[in-house]
Amino acid sequence: MNNTNNTNNTNNTKTKNKDVVFLPAETEVCATCSYWDGERKVDEDLKLVIINADQQGTCLVKDQSKLALFPKHLEYNCLWEDLHTTNEENHSCCSNKKSDK
Repeated sequence: MNNTNNTNNTNNTKTKNKDVVFLPAETEVCATCSYWDGERKVDEDLKLVIINADQQGTCLVKDQSKLALFPKHLEYNCLWEDLHTTNEENHSCCSNKKSDK
């Protein structure tokens, strides 16, 4: 009976744990796109996007459900945009203002 309890506990733990993927932010998949609305964690310092391997979200451009790991090159007219382009320092129009004296 003790063995059965241990087996059940192990199985419960396995179903709760999901495969976690660490992606460089420049990888052109849905999870790293600013137009993808899905669950993800972004490490700004390391420029990593952390997701569950089977994570789904919505492409805000196409209004379609997409897997986080869906590659840009397989989507016709994909408007993939780096998550970091929304930062003011990355916009060419804003970075030129720093040089004004």
